[in-house]
Amino acid sequence: MPDLCPPRSVVYLCPGSRCDIVPYTYYRHAPPGLLLDVRHQQVAGYQPEIGREILRHTMRELSVDPDTTAGVVLGGSAFSLSYRFDDLKAELATISARLGVPVITDMVAVIDQLRRHTTDRVVVAHRLAGVSDDALVTFLDSAGLTCVDVLARPASMTDNAETTLVDGARTARDLTATAISRFPDERALLLLGGSWWVEPAAELAQRNKWCFVNNVTAVASAPDFNMRGNQQ
Repeated sequence: MPDLCPPRSVVYLCPGSRCDIVPYTYYRHAPPGLLLDVRHQQVAGYQPEIGREILRHTMRELSVDPDTTAGVVLGGSAFSLSYRFDDLKAELATISARLGVPVITDMVAVIDQLRRHTTDRVVVAHRLAGVSDDALVTFLDSAGLTCVDVLARPASMTDNAETTLVDGARTARDLTATAISRFPDERALLLLGGSWWVEPAAELAQRNKWCFVNNVTAVASAPDFNMRGNQQ
């Protein structure tokens, strides 16, 4: 009989205790045979300085088996925003070289997905208290994207974790409806909110012919369009 090869996995570092939507979304998009290995990181908030510490910790402590790991995704969109895009990619390349596997953040996956839609303008909506709109605009600009506006309904990491899926979905859908109403000539929406149920918002956006990108859906697509091209 042929030898059995262990399945390969994408390691997802989840910034918090709640991560139910990430596996749900991941397995709807990921290719067959590629598993999701969720590892939790307890963090204090969405502030950029916390993001830098997360990357430094990952640089020092993260361990994976390169024979069974397809790549690593650092979750938490706010944690990318303390960097310019090229500087973030350089940091990730250093981590990747140490681990021997590709490493991205969810915001890198988001940028790649937006580029796949050949758009350079995006409306951003989020529910992340502590996120700096200036840092968000600067990060997107450094990646070659124009941020048309930022619509926020901010809440703390604890409050977002305790929000029901239905209430989170309602917030996502309301933010999407506001973006469509306020910016009828734009066609791309980036919705950031952590591990929340965004399908109703996505349906509304796509019904209005908008490109819809969320950090969770971008991460779910990472094995398809991102991991293979980022091996250092």
